[in-house]
Amino acid sequence: MWQTTKAIVYMKDDGLLLAALPSGGSDWFASCIRMAQPTLRYAREFFCPMCNWQYAGRLERDLGDTTYAATDKLCVEMTDDSLNSLLNDTWRREDYNFCKENYLPWKLTAFSKQFTTVVLVRDFDDTFPPNRQRVIRWYEHFYCALFNAGQLDEESVMEATNPTARAAIGFFYFRQKLIDMAHELDLPLIYVSKITRQNATEITDAVKRVPVDTQALVDAIVQTRRNVVRPAMHFVQWQDAIELHKRLDSK
Repeated sequence: MWQTTKAIVYMKDDGLLLAALPSGGSDWFASCIRMAQPTLRYAREFFCPMCNWQYAGRLERDLGDTTYAATDKLCVEMTDDSLNSLLNDTWRREDYNFCKENYLPWKLTAFSKQFTTVVLVRDFDDTFPPNRQRVIRWYEHFYCALFNAGQLDEESVMEATNPTARAAIGFFYFRQKLIDMAHELDLPLIYVSKITRQNATEITDAVKRVPVDTQALVDAIVQTRRNVVRPAMHFVQWQDAIELHKRLDSK
């Protein structure tokens, strides 16, 4: 346990985990959590091999990555023993108690036993068209992971004819997995679209299960939130992908 700004909050032994997706608002929301609880010792994407060169080999072997050789592991669940071994060799050797991660939907059963876990999701319309070209590549790699794991239906595979379509499919399935795991494991589930548009009272209800001082977190959200403007010149090339995502979401 540790002291928050106004209350005592109990965490699981390995600390706090914010589970999200790439370009999903997690950097911003993690900064709000840190503003609400400045004593948190934060490691940004500690479990992503591309972000943690010190332990990259071990992390890629156990968790996978958005590189072509490691995507297959992204859609594979993790045993409790495997995670504990990984934590002993990496996380528990350092002095952190908070991280945010973008690649763990299939690993949340194991991680949620060791970390107090919060799930953050962003809508498709708030993510695409992306402001960074590499966002497309990340979600294309998610599509590859799903395809190789046999988790796509025939219709989705037939629709995956270009990068934007594959990104839309990867986004849909990974986002849905995060939502499903949040419900299955009874984890706090926060929608970026709500906390960036609602009033302070509604935000309070949305974030009340995040284990930091609620009022301080709401204040941080209200003070720092902003509307992200999607690049209008790219909407035409994304129109088919937008329609594809709507069809997936309506099933």
